[in-house]
Amino acid sequence: QGVSSAASDVYKRQLLIATAAESGDVHPDAAALARLDSRSRELLDAVVDELSVRAAAVRLGRHHSSVQDRLTALIGILGYDPRSSRGHARYVLARMLFSLSG
Repeated sequence: QGVSSAASDVYKRQLLIATAAESGDVHPDAAALARLDSRSRELLDAVVDELSVRAAAVRLGRHHSSVQDRLTALIGILGYDPRSSRGHARYVLARMLFSLSG
């Protein structure tokens, strides 16, 4: 059977991401993630996956106000909010590039 157009588009995007990761040039968003400690990346992953600070806090076993305070600081470091639609896309791409780079 043939590959659907949507599946083909996803494959092409994944190939572009992998190619970019192998180019040796680190994307600035991926570099920003690399500079963060693992707990900060874990917090960002939880917020992005759970789509809510409270749900992320439960997942992480932390108080929601602590997660919110750290998220606010991380937004300042990253230069975008990973909860917004555009910021979410940026974060997911940066996370993939970061994962592929090391």
